[in-house]
Amino acid sequence: MKGKDSLQGETPSLAARLTAIKRTFLERLWGGLLVIAGIGMPLSVMRSLGTGWLPVYWLHILLGACVLAVYCWRKRLSETTLSGLFIGLCWVVGVSGVFSFGIAASSIFWLVLSCLIAGIVHSVRITLMLAFSLVLVLSVAGAGHVGGWLQASINLERYQTLPSAWLSLIFVSLVFVYFIIRAVGAQNAALLDLLGELETQRQVIERSATHDQLTGLPSMRLVEDRIGVAMHQARRSGGKLAVLFVDLDGFKAINDNHGHPVGDQVLREVAQRMRGCLRAQDTVARIGGDEFLVILPAMSELGAAAKVAQSLIAAVSQPCPIEGRVLQVGASVGIAGFPDDADSGAELRRKADAAMYRAKREGKGRYRFFSQG
Repeated sequence: MKGKDSLQGETPSLAARLTAIKRTFLERLWGGLLVIAGIGMPLSVMRSLGTGWLPVYWLHILLGACVLAVYCWRKRLSETTLSGLFIGLCWVVGVSGVFSFGIAASSIFWLVLSCLIAGIVHSVRITLMLAFSLVLVLSVAGAGHVGGWLQASINLERYQTLPSAWLSLIFVSLVFVYFIIRAVGAQNAALLDLLGELETQRQVIERSATHDQLTGLPSMRLVEDRIGVAMHQARRSGGKLAVLFVDLDGFKAINDNHGHPVGDQVLREVAQRMRGCLRAQDTVARIGGDEFLVILPAMSELGAAAKVAQSLIAAVSQPCPIEGRVLQVGASVGIAGFPDDADSGAELRRKADAAMYRAKREGKGRYRFFSQG
């Protein structure tokens, strides 16, 4: 739990990370909008040379000033405000263009963009409402122009021959595509990074649940699974399984005389030495303070476990140079086998534990089989 708590304490919450990603996305959009306003607004106003001055051009100038103001104040505005203002601006430009220019309005892009942005930063419900509103606006504008009670503010035939009109359309299309790809790409990259971090955290938390934090050895939870798998394999192959219960001799004195930090270093050293005595398919786990459990699957005979026990005792008993001091512990080992001594994991551990206590009673630093008792 310590590893998990420290991880949570050092890492921003998921909600905070997602909010930061959303904010970066919105600020990139406003940066793109500032470019559109700075270059697109003059292009839009240039159309007045062919269409005459229209009220919608005043609106474009006003909106350009609003974009500049919002961009300058963006750090002080919340994500909800930034997205709301962006979508609102899209709708003002889009609706005014559709009703002023009819089907020739390139501002329809803005209405479509508002739905796209809503789909990225808002709920599905809000996005569907905007999409429905878009269809409604286009339907009303279309009905008005078809029915004759709405008139385009321009001569469509002449409008299509204006270089400024085409330049405005090309510019808006290119800038839209560029900044949307850039903003969405950056957001996707940030989300992938976040997912990678979450996966790493999940693995750390999962490992902390199945491995001892001090030594890195498997814990009892993982041992139970591996004993079960080893017993199943032994039943199928007709082989044997040995479980060794290892208890350190003299470790309590090290803790009492030198302190727990030194004792922890001894445990880490012992764990490393024990791993070095085993095969790749074997398992050594820490199941208590100075208690370890070794699983030896696929054994042809239980007698082979004695050699492993001797190797463990010899390795553990070697002096440990720690912080300028030479410390030493020993090991007592109890051995129980499947199917000879037990037919369940719990019974195997219990009988290996009993054999280990007999080894301690007989002088420590030795191993005993349960069957010898």
